[in-house]
Amino acid sequence: MVQKSNWLIGLVLSMLGLGITHCIADTPDTYFQSQRQKTEYFINNNLDSAHKYLVNMTKYARKSTSNYLKALGNHYWVVYYYYLENLDSLQLYADSAEIYYCQLDDKVAYLDFLKLKANVFIALNKNHSAIEVYKTILRDSPATNFKSRIQNLEAIANLFRELNLYDSSYYYAQQAISLAKTHNEPKLLSSAYSTLATMQFKQALYHESLANYLSAKKADRKPDDRFKYQLSINIAKVYNAIGQYKSAVNELASNEVEINSYGDQSFVAAMFEEYGESYKGFNNLDQSNKYFEKAANIHFEIHDTVKYLMVSCVLLKNQLVQEKYLLVDSTLQYMFSSYGNYLQKDVPARAQLVGLKADLQLRRYKRGLLSKGKLVEAANELTNVVNDLEAIKRNRELPEFYLLLIEMQRVLGNPTAALASYDALTELRDTLFNEESTRKLAQLELQYDFDKKSLADSLANAQIQAEKDAQIATEQVRVKQRTTVSYAAAGSSVLLLLLAVSIFQSRRKTQKQKIAIEKRNTQIEWLLKEIHHRVKNNMQIVSSLMSIQGRSLKDEDSKAVIRESQNRIKSMSLVHESLYQAEDLSQIEVEPFISNIATAVQQSLQAKDKDIELNIDADKLYLNAEQAVPVGIIINELASNAFKHAFANKNTGELRVAFKRDGDNLRLEVSDDGSALSKDFEFDFSGKSIGMALVQSLVEDQLGGSFVIGAESAKFMVVFKAS
Repeated sequence: MVQKSNWLIGLVLSMLGLGITHCIADTPDTYFQSQRQKTEYFINNNLDSAHKYLVNMTKYARKSTSNYLKALGNHYWVVYYYYLENLDSLQLYADSAEIYYCQLDDKVAYLDFLKLKANVFIALNKNHSAIEVYKTILRDSPATNFKSRIQNLEAIANLFRELNLYDSSYYYAQQAISLAKTHNEPKLLSSAYSTLATMQFKQALYHESLANYLSAKKADRKPDDRFKYQLSINIAKVYNAIGQYKSAVNELASNEVEINSYGDQSFVAAMFEEYGESYKGFNNLDQSNKYFEKAANIHFEIHDTVKYLMVSCVLLKNQLVQEKYLLVDSTLQYMFSSYGNYLQKDVPARAQLVGLKADLQLRRYKRGLLSKGKLVEAANELTNVVNDLEAIKRNRELPEFYLLLIEMQRVLGNPTAALASYDALTELRDTLFNEESTRKLAQLELQYDFDKKSLADSLANAQIQAEKDAQIATEQVRVKQRTTVSYAAAGSSVLLLLLAVSIFQSRRKTQKQKIAIEKRNTQIEWLLKEIHHRVKNNMQIVSSLMSIQGRSLKDEDSKAVIRESQNRIKSMSLVHESLYQAEDLSQIEVEPFISNIATAVQQSLQAKDKDIELNIDADKLYLNAEQAVPVGIIINELASNAFKHAFANKNTGELRVAFKRDGDNLRLEVSDDGSALSKDFEFDFSGKSIGMALVQSLVEDQLGGSFVIGAESAKFMVVFKAS
C-alpha cells in the first residue's frame, strides 16, 4: 500500500515548486491551463472527472513542441496514479516525466522534478534509491536555498530511520538542526528536533526523545495545527513510555478539544490510544479498554489495517489480564479468519496475534480448560513465529515471545527445550545490549564531530577577523606616521591638530583592541559551555547504559543499586547542565538546581500509588562548581533515603528541602513528615548504609562542614562555609 501521509506532502511541494511554477508561467495557451486547473481540482474529489481533464491536457501537450507541457502532463499522471495506488503506472509516468525534464535547460525545474522522483521511490518502498536522489538534490542545489536544504536533510534522516540505520539518521537530523539554528528558522528547527526525537523513541531512548520533543515545542511558538497536535500526541507517548502517566494525560487534555475538532480521525485515534496507555498505567483497565476500543473502531472505519490490528492486540492483552477468555478467543478467531491473507505478509502483526493465542491457551491449560495436545500445538505455532521474527531481524520484539515460550515448555514438562530457549533469550539480550552500547558511542562520536567542526569554524572566523583588525590597525599607524611627517613643518597650530588626530586614532585603536579581547572572551566562554555540555552528555550516556544493563537484571537488589548509581550520576550531570545554561559560568543558582535534583529523585523512586509533595525553600544564593557537585549528591542521597524509608508505609506526605544563609555559613536542611527515625539510628560504615556514609564523607572532606541529624524527627542538616 502506498504510504500517502508523508509522500503526499513531498508530492504537493514538488508540484508547487519553482520549476513547475516556471512551466505554468511560460505556457501561453489558456486552454492547457484551464484543463490543468480542473485536473488539479478534481484529483482530490472525483478521480473520474480528473481523468477526463487529464486526458485533454495530455493530448494538447503531445501536439505541442513544448517539453515543459509534456513534463507537466506526465507529472500530473503520477499524482493521479498515486491516488489509485497503481505503482506500475506511477513509475512509468515518472520515468516519462524525467525524459522531458532532462531535455529542459532549467536546473531549477529539474531539481524540483527530483523531489517528485524521490517520493515515487518512497511510494515504491525503495528508500535507498530515494536517499540517493535526495543526496543529488543536496549536492546540486544552491547553498543559499537553506530552507530547501534543511527539508532535504530532514527527509534523508527520516528515510534512514525507516531503514533502521540510526547512526546515519542521527547525522542528517543533527545537520538539519544545526542549519536551522544558524539561519534562525523556528518552524524548520522544530520539525528537525521532532525528527530526531522520533528516531530516538524508536530506539527506546525515551528520555533523550522527550528532551528533543520538548525542544521542538519550545522552538516554534506558533506551530501549524497539524504539527502541534502530532507533537502533543508524541510527547504523551513518551510520557507513557517512561511511566509518567499523569503528565501524559495532562498533555493530551491540553489539546483534546482542538484535536477532536480538527477533522483528521487518525489524530483522534492516536489520542485515544495514548489515553488508553495512560489508564492502563493507572491500572484502570475498564477505562483503558474504552479508549482502545474507540481507537480501534476509528482505524477500522478509515481502513488502516496495520493500526487496527496493533490497537486490537493491546486491547486483547488487557482483556487477558481481566481473564475475559471467551471474548479474547472469539476476537482472535475473527481476526485470523478476516485478515488471514494480510497476516501472512505482515510477520510482526501475525506474531502479536499468535503470541496472544499462545498466552490464552497457556492460561486455559493452567485452569484445566485445555488439553495438553492443544497447548503443544500453540507452542509449536509460537516457535514458528519466533523463527520468522528472527529471519527478518526484529530482535526487539523477540524477548516477550521467548519468555512466553519458555513458560509453555516448562509447563509441558520439556526442560531441555525450555533451557535452549532461555539460552537463546540470554544471547539475544546480550546482542541488544551491545547494539545499544555501540549505537550510543557512535552517536557520541557524531555529536563530538559536530561540536568540533562548529568550534573550529568559530575559531577560524575569529582568527580571520583578528588578522583583518591587525592589518587595519597597522595601515592606520602608517597613515598617521606619513601624515605627521608631511605636516611637521606646518607650524605649531598644525602640530596641535595632528596631536589631536593621534589621540583620536589611539583611542580608536584601544577600542578595537577592547572589542577583539571581548570577542576572544566570548569564544572562551562558549568553549567552556561546550565542555560542560560535553561532560553532561557523557554522563547521560553512562546513565543510559546503566539503565539498559539494569533492565536485563532480575535481582531487585541489584536493580536498586543500579538506580541509585544512576541518580548520583544525574545529580552530577545537572551541575554541568546548569553551568552551561547559566550566564555566569562560575556559579549556579541554588533554587532551580536543588528543585531539579529533588524532582528527578521523586520521578525515579515515588511509587504510582503515592502522592508526596515537594517543598523547596531557598534563598537567592549561588554555589560554585566545586561546592555544587557534593551538594547535589547530598540532596540526592537524603531525598532518596526519604522516598525509600520515610514514606514506605505512607501514601501521602511532604518532603522539604531548605537552603539558607546563616551569617558566613550556608545551611542545607532535608526533612519529611514520614516515619520517624529510630532512637538508635546511627551511621553504619560497614556497607549497609552506603548513602549515609557517602553524605558524611562529602560534607567533611569536600565541603569542610558538619552533618547533623535531628534528635526527634527525620531532619538532616548540613552546615558549611560560604565561598
